[in-house]
Amino acid sequence: MRDAVKNLFSDKSFWAAVISLVTSILIAFNVPQGSIEQITAIITAASTFIAYIVSNGIQSAAYIKADAQIKTAQISKGIQEKEDGTCTNIY
Repeated sequence: MRDAVKNLFSDKSFWAAVISLVTSILIAFNVPQGSIEQITAIITAASTFIAYIVSNGIQSAAYIKADAQIKTAQISKGIQEKEDGTCTNIY
């Protein structure tokens, strides 16, 4: 479920649909054109920001997962990496 929400919020088509829906509703309620443009600009800016945050979160999670898998594989092989970047066999 979380992945579906992340994918939804980072999808440009979703945000285009939201903008279209909000614009149509505002036109139906006879909101002045200038106000519609301002609201559309706000939604566009917010959606860009949200998509950026979600994308970075996905990338960070993938990096952390890959790093954990590498360390797990090294431990299972008996290799331990020191802080200076050198490796030693722990057995």
